[in-house]
Amino acid sequence: MDNTVRLWDLRTGSCLKVLGEHSSLVGLLGLSPNRLVSAAADSTLRIWDPLDGISKQELRGHLGAITCFSHDQFRVISGADRTLKLWNPSNGELVRDLLNSFSAVWQVGINERYCIVAVQRGNEKVRKRIRTWKVSVIVLKINVIFNNNS
Repeated sequence: MDNTVRLWDLRTGSCLKVLGEHSSLVGLLGLSPNRLVSAAADSTLRIWDPLDGISKQELRGHLGAITCFSHDQFRVISGADRTLKLWNPSNGELVRDLLNSFSAVWQVGINERYCIVAVQRGNEKVRKRIRTWKVSVIVLKINVIFNNNS
């Protein structure tokens, strides 16, 4: 592992592109038809065009290495440094902090209705708490914000 993301041709096994804009270890990747998201120990996430390998957005706002993220067409949610952040992938702006009072954020998953996150509180060492909430209220607020910025 290094500071790069590599795009490979699965038929030939050849490396098509090396995406090298992170300044530290890239540990997490997410791919959808129109977006590649990478997260690194440099506290940033990057949104790439998976076809041409061009960096479209840099999401900067965490203070530590990104520990988890999930994304879809309308949002990126990332966890690091005791916080869970909601981002607009179209313009790279931080929409809001969703959580910010935990010892650690370990995992996050989203679908059209829910966001589920595994967090650690205080000095808990083994037991993790799962917290869920409906995203529909948040999505409604985000849609209003995005429509105003368009």
